[in-house]
Amino acid sequence: MIKTKPIHTVSKGRPVVWSNWRRARMAILAAVLVILCPLVWALFHQSQPVKTLPIPVTVTTVMQQDVPLELKSIGTVTPINSVAVKSHVAGEILSTHFHEGQLVKAGDLLFTIDARPLEDALGQARADVLSKQALVAQAKAAIQKDQAALVQAQANKAKDVAVANNAAVEEKRYANLAKQGAVSLEQSQQFGTTGISAQATVAADQAAIGSAQAVISADRATVLGAQAEVSSSIAAMRNAEVQLSYTNVSAPISGMAGNIQVLNGNQVKQDTDTLVTVNQLAPIDVSLTVPQQQFRQVHTYASGGALVAMAYAETGGLLAKKGELIFENNTVDTTTGTVLMKARFKNTKQKLWPGQFVNIVLTLTVTKNAVVVPDRVVQTGQNGTFVWIIKPDSTAVMQAVKTAQSVKGYTVISSGLSPKMTVVTDGQLQLVKGSKVSVSQIKGL
Repeated sequence: MIKTKPIHTVSKGRPVVWSNWRRARMAILAAVLVILCPLVWALFHQSQPVKTLPIPVTVTTVMQQDVPLELKSIGTVTPINSVAVKSHVAGEILSTHFHEGQLVKAGDLLFTIDARPLEDALGQARADVLSKQALVAQAKAAIQKDQAALVQAQANKAKDVAVANNAAVEEKRYANLAKQGAVSLEQSQQFGTTGISAQATVAADQAAIGSAQAVISADRATVLGAQAEVSSSIAAMRNAEVQLSYTNVSAPISGMAGNIQVLNGNQVKQDTDTLVTVNQLAPIDVSLTVPQQQFRQVHTYASGGALVAMAYAETGGLLAKKGELIFENNTVDTTTGTVLMKARFKNTKQKLWPGQFVNIVLTLTVTKNAVVVPDRVVQTGQNGTFVWIIKPDSTAVMQAVKTAQSVKGYTVISSGLSPKMTVVTDGQLQLVKGSKVSVSQIKGL
């Protein structure tokens, strides 16, 4: 590289380096331009208005519709009737007439138990009844015989009374004749003896009548005893018939049969072993609990008419509709602070299953023509809840509102909005009072 010497000049007797002076001048000029350019630009645009782009928002129209007041709770499906089927007699299971999970009707035959021992017992009971009935017939025949003897004794007495009366008359007549000397004293005394004998015969006849009556009374007691034994034997026979009927185990209710717990060939004990459990599926109940703070509200609405319930799966799908609140417990559970209630569903499609957990929505009342907006329309600020409304000139204005219940993604506005007003659903964070907006999408409720 060839080195050159700087050019020297002389000004008023002093040497100056030309290259250094040139660089300094250029730096000063650049600094002046940096300072002056923004000032010039600002002065040029000072009188020009600031232009802003419209803010894109999504809006919807305020609507009126009927809105239900709802209460939500978790419920447990419980069958109205659930019966553990047991055998009322001991014995061996000979056959099973259904399969597990089968829908059965009340009275359907489920199991057959060996009936031979009970058939023998029934035969003995019937024979005993016939034996006791024969004793009754025998006792009644004895009564008839003794009644005939009584009639004979009464007839004998009547005859002997007549003889005694005649003897008394003759005795009196002959006594008078003896006084007159018409007959002898011996003859008169003979008639007196005859009268005494007749009176004795009448007394004997009376004793025979009393004896016959006593025998008849004894016979009647015998009949009553025999009839009591017949009644006892008949009761034993009927019990044997009932016991025999228990060998056919039938479904006590209509419902679905669960798993079979005792198989064919096994012995079962009387009223001990559960053979199968039958649960009623239609209709079916759902038990739910309501906090005591809300119970009074539910009770008030329920007193005005039946409350409608809906059952949903945990995933949100509808399982059953048009259930009816049928029960409110009469006490508050002190351990949980809740009140037990039950809602009944027809469950004709059997979507509700015993033991299943479901979400229950209980409709307490319906507000007619309520002003509603989507939940996302309502915003919360330092002064409470508000919404952004869009004026006809496409500017946004903040509007304070008061809200009521929120149902299925929509909020009821109790004051602050009117139907058909346009409100912002998305894009609120970019808005300030008077912001120009461009509607990118309009959605109805």
